[in-house]
Amino acid sequence: MRKILLLLFAVLGLVTACDDTTDTLGSSLTNSEDLITVSDGVFKIVSRSITVDSVLAKNTKGYLGNVKDPETGVYIKSDFITQFHVPETFAFPNETSFADGVKADSCDLRLFFDSFYGDSLTTLKATVYELSKPVEENVDYYSTFDPEKYGMIRIGEGRLQSTKVFSLTDKNYSDSLRNTDSYSNHVLFRFEQEYTDREGEKYNNYGTYLLKRYYANKEDFRNSYTFSHNVCPGFYVKFENGLGAMARISTSQICTYYTVHDTIDHKSYSIFAGTEEVRQITRMTTDSNRLKELAEDKTCTYIKSPAGIFTELTLPIEDIMNGHENDSVNAAKVELRTLVNTADSKYSFAPPSTILMVEKSKMDEFFKEGKTPDYRTSYISSYNSSTGTYTFSNIGHLLKDIYKRMPENVIEREEWKRNNPDWNKVVLIPVNAQYTTYGSSSILTGVSHDMSLSSVRLIGGEENTNGDIKITVIYSKFNN
Repeated sequence: MRKILLLLFAVLGLVTACDDTTDTLGSSLTNSEDLITVSDGVFKIVSRSITVDSVLAKNTKGYLGNVKDPETGVYIKSDFITQFHVPETFAFPNETSFADGVKADSCDLRLFFDSFYGDSLTTLKATVYELSKPVEENVDYYSTFDPEKYGMIRIGEGRLQSTKVFSLTDKNYSDSLRNTDSYSNHVLFRFEQEYTDREGEKYNNYGTYLLKRYYANKEDFRNSYTFSHNVCPGFYVKFENGLGAMARISTSQICTYYTVHDTIDHKSYSIFAGTEEVRQITRMTTDSNRLKELAEDKTCTYIKSPAGIFTELTLPIEDIMNGHENDSVNAAKVELRTLVNTADSKYSFAPPSTILMVEKSKMDEFFKEGKTPDYRTSYISSYNSSTGTYTFSNIGHLLKDIYKRMPENVIEREEWKRNNPDWNKVVLIPVNAQYTTYGSSSILTGVSHDMSLSSVRLIGGEENTNGDIKITVIYSKFNN
């Protein structure tokens, strides 16, 4: 019976937590004859900005370009590494079906992008470099990872290398074609020069190399692992020059074109795609000194991606639990209000669409272990553009969970806090949320660091003059 009553009041607490007027909540819901007493409290949360020079690069998308943040003046440049997936059913045509022997007519790399930031007509320049060895699945790579520094770029004559000057709006295609559903925005790098493999054998182009390696040993094309370790380690796409645009690469593709013969000669092609089954690593470089200056602004806090600034919250857990040590925390709501962007520019960065709240001491393991928010110890919130807020409706379980870890003895508790300086701190991190649809429901299946261009200022900071960040807590307890 007690469990049922607590459950009913927990639900009631969640409903009333949505109401801004809770000053008379305790007296309005209960009286001295009730079995349960409900009360509430409002507490101040202290916040500050913290800088991060890199984040774990476990993304399925890549970014390419160079831009300047209109609000802060910070330059952000992105390159990326791509590998390619080989399905177990992959096969080139029968070796005897080629019209003029086993060779490719041409080969190219296409970078398809589903969105971009900035001016699509600005002139950009990038170079594709062949990797000398693959990035490994069991290694953690961060957004500052430089394959050149670690000797992963193949050197010497005959290596694959292709440079392209381009704009994100490709004027080689007509406006009418680009506006059709069949057209996908992309950047094309041609692989048509003579290619020499690592054993010194020469091919008229990279496509012919792929074909002949396949017929020499089809086991090397059995799956993505054998392909990356024995045939194609992948490519490093390095941004070389230009300013004012950045593309979000959704898919990369190696396309090999050849002529086959049945009753007549006809053109055909095969594709290897960079997909979520293999590593896609974005490298970001920016002005870390300027970010540190922003983080020192105590009149507000920032959340900036990629790999820029997070907001740290210090939760007043002892104040919240004082006198309520044995009570149930039915709801604990935190609303984060944003400040208007100070930059007057049509290219201002948008607020992060989703942020993660996670304990500071556990944020690294959260991403390394591929965890998803459980809404008990970690939470996500979406940006509400109508109110300019992020809301965490109930972090009550987190408060209780942290409190239970603390020793009951006062002296031991103080020692524990000294040994765990981040014990009451959580961090707000911009993330991408991945959902899988089952029937009519969407299930959160993963989160990763947001590598897009986003920025928001939050009300808070030690010298904030815009009002405090508050947490509203609703308790319940059985009357004796």
